[in-house]
Amino acid sequence: MKAVILSNIFILANQIASNLKRKLDIESLVITNPLKREIKVSNLIPDDVSLVIFDLPSQEVKEILEDLKENKGARKIIVLGNDDSYKDIVEIVKMGVDKYIKKPFQDELLIRVVKELFSQQASAMEKVDKGGFITFARKVGEVWVVTILGCLEEGVINRLESMKIDTNKVVLSLNGVSVGCLNVSELDKVIQFFRDRQIDVRYIVVREKIRGLLLERGVGEELIFTNEVLAIKSFS
Repeated sequence: MKAVILSNIFILANQIASNLKRKLDIESLVITNPLKREIKVSNLIPDDVSLVIFDLPSQEVKEILEDLKENKGARKIIVLGNDDSYKDIVEIVKMGVDKYIKKPFQDELLIRVVKELFSQQASAMEKVDKGGFITFARKVGEVWVVTILGCLEEGVINRLESMKIDTNKVVLSLNGVSVGCLNVSELDKVIQFFRDRQIDVRYIVVREKIRGLLLERGVGEELIFTNEVLAIKSFS
């Protein structure tokens, strides 16, 4: 899972990013002074980001939320508030914010909020050596983006079948799969699942071991990417 932190204070944003990585294994992109850049903030946020955290004055938050409202999708949005008035807080929440946290707060509060927002994914995000997996999918234009988190084990194919994928273009993210509980035979079944249905697949992989396994199974190097944006664009 990936997050973006929008802030005017790099040190604080970096502390939040470090905490998310340490406690939940979430990779964060820190964007400082977002409104001072010569590009729309929505264009700075990669498509594969699931969480956006604001640490900005309320007026800047509202301006950026207005820009993001058409592309929020399934992303979760958290605002870290300062001395905002009740009116500002109500306006901000009405603009699609999932959680407003008033500062100062303990680090564990933010971690707990993130876990609650992604409760269906919490067991996969935590660094716990457990079996099990979860899958989720969303459609980006004509492309289905399917993500597997946790262990690649028996049952994954049943979950893919239940998704009723209605396109021949799929991006499959394996970035959340633990190498320690990757069942190679299940990986073979996943690859064959898409081949049997003549579905054109792009794989998102950052772990070299998983990348190597895909290559060994005849998946072309040109079909393996490190991020969702490039994978989706490759269908153009």
